[in-house]
Amino acid sequence: MRKIHLFYLIALFSFFAKAQNSPSYSNEFLQIGVDASAFAKAGAVVASTDNVNAVYWNPSALTRLDDKQLSLMHSSYYANIANYDYAAFAMPLDATTQNEFPANNALNTGVVGFAFYRFGVDNILDTRNLVGDDGAVVSVANLNRFSAVDYAFTISFAKKYKQSPLSFGGTVKIIRRIIGDFASSWGVGIDAGLFYKKNLSSWSYGLKVSDLTTTYNAWSIDDAIFVVDNDQDNNALSDYQLLLDAQQVPNDVEITIPSVQFGVNRSFDLKKNFSLDLELDMFMRFIESSAIISTSIFSITPSIGFSLDYSKMVFIRAGVGNFQNEINFDNSQQVIFDPSLGVGVHYRGFSIDYALTNIGSTESGQFSHVFSLLMDWQVFE
Repeated sequence: MRKIHLFYLIALFSFFAKAQNSPSYSNEFLQIGVDASAFAKAGAVVASTDNVNAVYWNPSALTRLDDKQLSLMHSSYYANIANYDYAAFAMPLDATTQNEFPANNALNTGVVGFAFYRFGVDNILDTRNLVGDDGAVVSVANLNRFSAVDYAFTISFAKKYKQSPLSFGGTVKIIRRIIGDFASSWGVGIDAGLFYKKNLSSWSYGLKVSDLTTTYNAWSIDDAIFVVDNDQDNNALSDYQLLLDAQQVPNDVEITIPSVQFGVNRSFDLKKNFSLDLELDMFMRFIESSAIISTSIFSITPSIGFSLDYSKMVFIRAGVGNFQNEINFDNSQQVIFDPSLGVGVHYRGFSIDYALTNIGSTESGQFSHVFSLLMDWQVFE
């Protein structure tokens, strides 16, 4: 045990060291989240996720699956300019032995999950040739278009620790980012998680470490985009070339530093087939930010979510998160946050969920309607 504790201490200090010398933000599309039911609870689900979407929120909680599951989600941002799509599939490797609280003699071969993510802005106009050699403006219809797209493919595995209430899991991420013909990158990273729940009526605890070993993206950049392809002695073109020369060429390697999400959850049975689920999560990043708890080494912001359901069929959800210190024009500060709402219907293996996120935010471009569908293989049985 002492060796294990020492490993965690060394890893933690390595996080701090890397955080001081790494870019603050990278692969941010993987910080958005998945699943409308989780969005409705402001992402406070790391200690309560119990389905295929655990591949994102906490891979160790995949051990709570009893059967194969498929999840699909779509959402749009910035007035449908950007689209975010997600699909995931998970299955117990031995469906006859998976149980949230297995008997002492039950074998546990684990659960495997796969997920695909796409966040992209399509049909972007390439305006470099908007003005022709003769000085005339080219028709927009004749301009080339390109896409800026981020992809990720992940493989997750989870297993219970012997026959204890503790589960552990991990995710390997392969990331592909493409910006037209100008730049592209490949990246790889690892997430890890722990989940603990002693019995159905007890508290549950979840921990997820994203980018455990840091995630590296190696970029290939077309340097030709920083050169004006025109031999004419034109002052306007010369000025344009000077502007291009003044731009800083992006780094060939991006590093995503680790982040940690810890949560505690409790469910309560109410009268007349109603039940209430409450969760508090803490999200930590090893950077200084405008979060309500922030130092030169790390920042922490809480998220609170709840779900009220009737017979596990109809759900009403709400949450609040992303607490930030906002500086006004008069240099005064105020705390802002993002509330969210959602509803869901679960029936015979099908779950349809909806969330309205970032409602009330001062950043109106972030308003988003999120829909997701989950299908359990029991519908075929």
